Amino acid sequence: MAKMKCSRCDQEHTPINEQRRRFAQLYASSFDTTESVAGAGYSRRVGRKAGWDLLQRLDVKCELRWILSKTTEDLELRASDVLGGLLRIAQFDPADIFNDDGTLRPLSQVPKHIRQAIAGLKFKDGRLEELKLPDKVRAHELLGKNQRLFTDVFRHEGDIDIRARIARGRRRAQGKDE
Repeated sequence: MAKMKCSRCDQEHTPINEQRRRFAQLYASSFDTTESVAGAGYSRRVGRKAGWDLLQRLDVKCELRWILSKTTEDLELRASDVLGGLLRIAQFDPADIFNDDGTLRPLSQVPKHIRQAIAGLKFKDGRLEELKLPDKVRAHELLGKNQRLFTDVFRHEGDIDIRARIARGRRRAQGKDE
């Protein structure tokens, strides 16, 4: 088959066929060569060898790069999203999940941002048995660290020669007291 200039990678290689494309898709999701080869329809007997050979092909490399770059774009998580989620947890008010009489509201009546902050639900016999609320202290801690509100740096002002103190300590440890 003739080589063509690829629009994705700007290199010349043979166009990828469906079997190789399937291999690339499976490999991108599992990074298991043997299973990807079998799942793409190649013989299991030649799994590792065929996988290695496929991973050396330019058309497969190009397809893998494209799939992985799309996956990265799809899963891109911004710092603002993470901080927003932590802020929602930190400001979470448990009263928002209860009715005025103290009973739990149906989940459909709980606002989405509150539902997203719920840490876990446990059901027994089709009924809600346990509701796990988020750790507000941890959320505050992570937000504080992000804003550098807590410091582990100690300042000491004065005249201390640390090298001399270490040397004296070493001499003392070796039994060569001053």
